[in-house]
Amino acid sequence: VVPCSVPGGTGGEVILGSSSTQLLATLGSCFDVLHSVGDEIVVQRAGHEANIGPWVNLARRSGAKLSWWYPGADGSAGELNELEQIVTKDTKIVALCHVSNLLGEIIDLPTIVKLVRSKASRDCQIVVDGVAYAPHRPIKVSEWGVDWYCFSPYKVYGPHVGALFGSAKALELVTGPNQYFIDPREVPYKFELGGCSHEACAGLVAMGGYLRRLVTGVTPNDPTLDRTPNDLNIAGDFDPTRKECVAACDYMTRLEQTPQTVLIGYLSRMHRQGFIRVIGPLTDDPNVRVPTFSFVPTTGGISVASVVAAAHSAKIAIR
Repeated sequence: VVPCSVPGGTGGEVILGSSSTQLLATLGSCFDVLHSVGDEIVVQRAGHEANIGPWVNLARRSGAKLSWWYPGADGSAGELNELEQIVTKDTKIVALCHVSNLLGEIIDLPTIVKLVRSKASRDCQIVVDGVAYAPHRPIKVSEWGVDWYCFSPYKVYGPHVGALFGSAKALELVTGPNQYFIDPREVPYKFELGGCSHEACAGLVAMGGYLRRLVTGVTPNDPTLDRTPNDLNIAGDFDPTRKECVAACDYMTRLEQTPQTVLIGYLSRMHRQGFIRVIGPLTDDPNVRVPTFSFVPTTGGISVASVVAAAHSAKIAIR
């Protein structure tokens, strides 16, 4: 189900781990021997710490220059003209998030990849955190041209496990940290320290069944199918096709659209009236954002803590 959701095909591999945070930390350590003083690393500030810490630490260890791509003055995840000024011929890594888990904005990944490829070092690695994107939209690494892309299946109704796609070219640059006697070409095994949780692997299979059910209406263990467990067709019942993965994501996007429109409509009114400031795009366009919103109160006497307390008293989850 993960290779189906992250269609690397023969162009890469999918590595599993305990979480996206763990996988990105492991990946960062693999670059130690490749970077030194004179190299540059660009990190998007609006990202999750999981894809910030590994590169900050790599810069400290290697002496490479660390450059920040800051959020835009308008509350966007980052402005392209600023990124263009930061990326240089010495840039070896660009780490960013496909969707900020704070702002909900979907960045223009194809345009960013094109920009980085035109300005950065030839072997620059583009590392993308897709954790906040994957629950809402289909992943298309084969179209985006990124080197590394991670997401968390447990955010997509699966088990607590992380998945990291690496392109074939990117995987040639680094050696996984698993036991020394394992051939470096044994990917993903060379990156999966101690192996994957068997329970999580079983959960990934069930996740495939869930995605298929969303679009086919068939429950794999439905007793009305008049089949015993031994008769279940694992490949057919639990392994969704790429088309079914995309259809499941499209279905979830449609389900999200109405509450997204209602919520941004209310927040936009409060924003225009000066009660709050919405940080992020003021639109319900599904091509621009996912239903993750951030705002701060701007009226005197109203604190963030009081807004949270009021929401909780109304049984609305907020943080």
